[in-house]
Amino acid sequence: EQGGQLPLPCPSPCVKRCGIDESLLCSGCLRTGREVAAWLTMSDVERWDLLMQVSQRTRRDRSH
Repeated sequence: EQGGQLPLPCPSPCVKRCGIDESLLCSGCLRTGREVAAWLTMSDVERWDLLMQVSQRTRRDRSH
């Protein structure tokens, strides 16, 4: 089933503007410190899943 697969490898969401804000998220990529640290050991499937979660965080932040 090729139609629903995501391209590999998953690109890093890092935008080189790192800094943890009061919400404990990186102000550049919106990942937690734990997620940033785990990135190198995650599979591409786990990374794509995390990017979907980050996308939801981005939408929530913009709606406030």
